Amino acid sequence: MSSLLQYLPMAAGMVIAVIMYSVLASLNLSFSSTAEGRLSRFSEGRKSVSDKVGEGVMSRFGLDLGDWDTNLRWAQLAGEYLGASTASILGLSILYGGGAGLLALVLLKNPLALLIGAAAFFYPSMQLNGAAEKSRTEARRGLPEAAAFIAGEMAAGVSVEEALGRASRLPGVIGNIIGLAKVVADTSHQLLLAHAGSSGTFRAFCDALGVPQLSAFAAQIDMVALRGSDAPRQMSSVAKGLARDYRGEVTRNASNLDNQLLFPTTMYFFVPMLATLLVPLFMGVLSMFG
Repeated sequence: MSSLLQYLPMAAGMVIAVIMYSVLASLNLSFSSTAEGRLSRFSEGRKSVSDKVGEGVMSRFGLDLGDWDTNLRWAQLAGEYLGASTASILGLSILYGGGAGLLALVLLKNPLALLIGAAAFFYPSMQLNGAAEKSRTEARRGLPEAAAFIAGEMAAGVSVEEALGRASRLPGVIGNIIGLAKVVADTSHQLLLAHAGSSGTFRAFCDALGVPQLSAFAAQIDMVALRGSDAPRQMSSVAKGLARDYRGEVTRNASNLDNQLLFPTTMYFFVPMLATLLVPLFMGVLSMFG
């Protein structure tokens, strides 16, 4: 252990050097006098340190964080991480990991303390994953309500596309998804739902989010739009089917709750109890052998 401790200042210096290099390399230090240069410096100045660090690392190593992009998109649909980017999440991970690892290494004087830095590095991405999964769950929960709302509007004589547009005013994630899909259709001057010989933007928007239930919902809406006079009854059947599927999912999750609680119960109760009983015993045995 003493041989490892002599390399502690060198390791700490290397960590500080890497962090400082990442920060300085991501900064824009040009002094252009043109309007374009001033605008570029203004936009760069509005970025946080985490944005600059993340963008510098991503451009340097060519990282592709597609899963983070999807999770960030879902978190933003729930109103969280607004204004954030994948680069800022990566920058936070680097800063948290480097700072926590260096601090733990200096205070604990043990190379194993770098594991604390590794845990801090993954903390921002774990938070993002949790927010995204919460948003996905809320979207799946809102599908039966959205389908019932659309069916009710269609029963009152409203077209499928107009009823879907009105559903964008529903509270929650599902309303935000429908509203954003409508904005994409309006700005791209494309059809929101499928028509004869052309596909709609709503299904493509839902498919890009990567949730099978949402993609199935969009496909059913497209099928209803192609039904014509029988569309209201078909939409009512879709709403009943989605409600039935959601009740089945809730029932399955409730039946699996015992298995899901087994691991946290073991970690928080059984393992500490074993440690309380066995550690004094092991200490006594070790003391017998000097």
